[in-house]
Amino acid sequence: MGSWRNHDSNGQRVIPLHCYGFGTALLEEFRGLVARLRPQQFVVGSIFTLGEALSDPTGIVLVNFTNRPGGARTSIPRSKGSASITAIALIEQTTSMRHQTYANGFDDYVSVPLIFDEIAFRLMSARRHQKTLGDDNELPSDPVLKRACRFMEEQSRKNVTLAEICQYAGTNHNTLTRKFKTEFNMTPMAWQRDQRLLRAADLLVSTTESVISIAERLNFSDANNFSTAFKRRFGKAPLAYRKGEYGKGFSESIKGSSG
Repeated sequence: MGSWRNHDSNGQRVIPLHCYGFGTALLEEFRGLVARLRPQQFVVGSIFTLGEALSDPTGIVLVNFTNRPGGARTSIPRSKGSASITAIALIEQTTSMRHQTYANGFDDYVSVPLIFDEIAFRLMSARRHQKTLGDDNELPSDPVLKRACRFMEEQSRKNVTLAEICQYAGTNHNTLTRKFKTEFNMTPMAWQRDQRLLRAADLLVSTTESVISIAERLNFSDANNFSTAFKRRFGKAPLAYRKGEYGKGFSESIKGSSG
């Protein structure tokens, strides 16, 4: 894995895609589809153990989670050291498989048979999410706030408690709440919910995932609760937001890919 390039010949950063359990034919099919993305932002490679990929926070892990040859029904450990790893499962397109994917620690999925548009949507969404997690300049300068915000971003798929946030940030309830109100004019839990809604907005415009699936992935109690919160935040229901914003900032990434 150490021989993989993190920059292309022009010095532009490329993101390693660590493929586990793909098999030769599936890996080559996937590599061919990824190569159609413009501009090139990813480099595809095969790994033999998940440990190789989980030690590289700059990459994205893809696991063949299907019943096909090489498929590996495995989980992604979410310890402190691997919390920010972006993991995508390759799955059969069924509701039960999607549920199992999220339960096993994956952030997203790509369904088979492989379709270019879906791969493009999923990888670009993962890239944006990974960039947000990796950019300390977008986080507050206060070290307590920075730790708290990073923890909540890394745990965006879960409803973490205020006690857990305080423990991770190394502070107490009153101090953390005061700092959040000073910096963001909202409580820590309100900030966490707002970040999940921002993540939902990104998923609505960068994927074809259903509203129910997005609500489930971001751990809202149900689609109605999610839709109400989303409309309160953005002034539009999720589907209306998707219709109005779909493709902005993303169409350029796949322009000319069919040529």
